[in-house]
Order: sequence, then structure tokens, then C-alpha cells
Amino acid sequence: MAAASRTLALDVGQGRTLPLLWTRSAQRRTVQLLVRPDGRIEVKSPHKLAWSAIEPFVLSRREWLLQALERMQQRASAHAELQKNLQQDGLTRVSWLGTELPVRTASRTRLCDDALELAGGSDPEVQQLNLQRFMQRSARTYLAGRLAVWSERMAVVPTAFALSSARGRWGSCSSTGAIRLNWRLMQAAPAVIDYVVIHELAHITELNHSPRFWAIVATHCPDWKRLRDELKVHGSRYMLV
Repeated sequence: MAAASRTLALDVGQGRTLPLLWTRSAQRRTVQLLVRPDGRIEVKSPHKLAWSAIEPFVLSRREWLLQALERMQQRASAHAELQKNLQQDGLTRVSWLGTELPVRTASRTRLCDDALELAGGSDPEVQQLNLQRFMQRSARTYLAGRLAVWSERMAVVPTAFALSSARGRWGSCSSTGAIRLNWRLMQAAPAVIDYVVIHELAHITELNHSPRFWAIVATHCPDWKRLRDELKVHGSRYMLV
């Protein structure tokens, strides 16, 4: 049976309603509530469940839902402010492996000990594009290297590796063991990057977030909670690049 979707109006109280996309699928066994990076709300459920059975669950997550939407709005505002500042001043600083570096205009883009030299002159859009390209080139080597290190330590082998440009996820692992890592992670500290790598490799063994999964993560990354929280604090800024 093909998946069926419909748009509903979710009443969250105080006279406020939110549009929600409800998708039912015969293959799904659980109910999932999602807030997409663009602010869209989605509910995915087994085909046999009626909305009357799902709505109480969705409303029980009302506070989480509103907080997630607020974060999305804050991220959109921050992105708009960043773009405004870029138009006025160009790129002046960038985070690289957890260290804030000044940006210097140069004829070619390269990483120096004390700064990131960035091609593009005074054109903010060209600067931004060159920074993204440089970060992607660097990520292919660095992230692949960390994946190789932790694959050996954890005794698991991903079937494939690719970079991701997703605006709302730092990594993913498919049911076949293919791993994708967001190139914007190059802004994070090495320990944070290793946490994300370990997290995705653990999914090769446990394709869920069960206690068994977190036990695997904790074995290889005892400080995972602090590193996860650090990524949450700074991640919205990293995603603006």
C-alpha cells in the first residue's frame, strides 16, 4: 500500500494552530514527530492508525514542538543577520576545528597557522562560496581519516562514505551501513567531530537509539553527553556557513 499524506491544522492552544503534514505508511511500525529545518511539522505513522489515536501523542509533545519551532526561527533570524553582515563587512572570522581564526583576503584560499586566507576579494558571496568549497575539500580528507581510525577501533566497516550538505543533520547511517557526514563539521572541535563519527559508526551495529546503542557510544566516547551538548550550543552557527 502506497504512503498517503494529508495536511492538518494542529490546535496547540491559546488560539494558535500550526499546519502539519501527516503521512501514513504500511511499512512504518511507530509514530514519529518531526520538525524540519525549514519549520515544517511532519507526523509519520502506521497506515492503520487513526488520527484520533495519534493526536494525543502529538499534543503531549507540544512544549518540545514549540521550542523546536522557536529554534528554527532563531536560526533563520541569525542566518538573515549573518547575510546582512556579510554584505556589509564580508567574512572576518571563521571557526576551524574549534579554533576561531581571522580571515585574510588573498589570491587563493589556504589555511595558515594564524588565519584562513580566503580568495574572493571583497565580494561576500564569492568569499562564502570559496569558504564552502575549501571546507568541503578539507572535509573529504579529514572526515574520511577520522572514520577510518574509529572504524578500526570499533571493529565495524561502513559500506560507503560521502559528505552531506544537510542543514539539519550532522551525520547519518543507512540500513546498509553507508555513512554520510556533514562537511560543516570542520568548524567543530576534533573531539566533537569524533563523537559524531562514533555515533554514526555505532549505528552499524544498532540502527536505533536504544540503551544498547548508547552503551556502544559510551564505550568509545565516555564524554559523549558533553560533546553532544557542545554541538547543540554551537551547531546552529556552524550550519550558517
